[in-house]
Amino acid sequence: MKIPLQKYWEVQKKYLAPFKRRVLLLAFLLSSGTVLLIFSPLIIERFIDLATRGFPIQDINVFWVGKQIPIVSLNSTNLALILLAAAYIVLMIIQQLITLGSVYLSQNLSWSATNMLRFDLTKHCVNLDMTFHNEHKPGEMIERIDGDVNTLAQFLSTFSIQLLTSILLIVGVLITFFTKHWILGVAFTVFTLLAIIIMYILRNFSVKAWEKQRQTSADMYGTIEENLSAIEDIRANGGVKYAMRKFFDNSRKDFKAWKKALLRGQLFVMAIWGVIAIINTLVFAPSIPLLENNIISLGTVFLIQIYAGLLLRPIFIITRQMQDLQRAGASIDRINKLFDTKKKIQDTGTEKLSSGPLEIEFNKLNFAYNKDTYVLNDISFKLYPGKKLGILGHTGSGKTTISRL
Repeated sequence: MKIPLQKYWEVQKKYLAPFKRRVLLLAFLLSSGTVLLIFSPLIIERFIDLATRGFPIQDINVFWVGKQIPIVSLNSTNLALILLAAAYIVLMIIQQLITLGSVYLSQNLSWSATNMLRFDLTKHCVNLDMTFHNEHKPGEMIERIDGDVNTLAQFLSTFSIQLLTSILLIVGVLITFFTKHWILGVAFTVFTLLAIIIMYILRNFSVKAWEKQRQTSADMYGTIEENLSAIEDIRANGGVKYAMRKFFDNSRKDFKAWKKALLRGQLFVMAIWGVIAIINTLVFAPSIPLLENNIISLGTVFLIQIYAGLLLRPIFIITRQMQDLQRAGASIDRINKLFDTKKKIQDTGTEKLSSGPLEIEFNKLNFAYNKDTYVLNDISFKLYPGKKLGILGHTGSGKTTISRL
């Protein structure tokens, strides 16, 4: 199942447009955090190179396994190390504050945007005629209006911004690798491209499964609501066991659909991380001969390790975003189906009601929600202005239908 990207764009454009300032602020925070992620490892590289200056590689290797080696005490070097450590700590504090602010802003933005979507969807459904509501249970509608919209919370708040900042982080890291040595740049570029290509191939792997799970969930909640609203009649007619069996059947279908969708989603993640692990291991190979030939320093090797982790972060974010996109795709498709549902009975009346109390008369009225299945047959009565009329009847006799009419 493939959903056109135009649909994703239309939803984001419509429901994020009223919050442009918050979107821009969130984009600034995430971009600033990305720049700090790229810059801070360079301080660590400089710190290690400065701390190990004058030591042969063999002695440094001995140091890492726990044996002591002589330390050269230089005031200028010690001062530089202290300043580098202080700068790194300050950057980490700033980065944490930026992360805190971006998380708060993204949650605030997601709730604001999804609440607008809930309002529009609810208003649209309320304005549909009874032929629609007779086909869909209230519990199902609650799940479709609230459950499907909840699935879009992350998509509406940070999807596009996180995608762009992830690309920015990948580009920044790769440029830094090329400045260190072209072999490192080429190796990590190939690694990144392969991971992204695999994600693209698997991007729609579980969309259909998640759409089916959303439908089974809606059916289950519709059954729950229907049974609760008719609890007195179910008890009176001895239908408790039947109602429970119906609930268990719907619950079993929902669980199987959820398990299938989750399994397909996890297979997607496992495939991505399996390839990343293999390629990432192979990418580290070029750094060994470069270090032994003194082409790169020990600090650069440590930088490679940090940047490899940083590259995994945006790739993981993109992977998770692709999963969210698959869930969002199923929800957007179901939401659009609701928005595309039109009234079967168009209100084309031009008469204007007079002011004050009115007289209402039913004259041999017949009414049916579905074709050839009449709820009311030959109903006649008159309701005079300012008077009260009581309507009595058993469950399903048409009292609610008369009040609606």
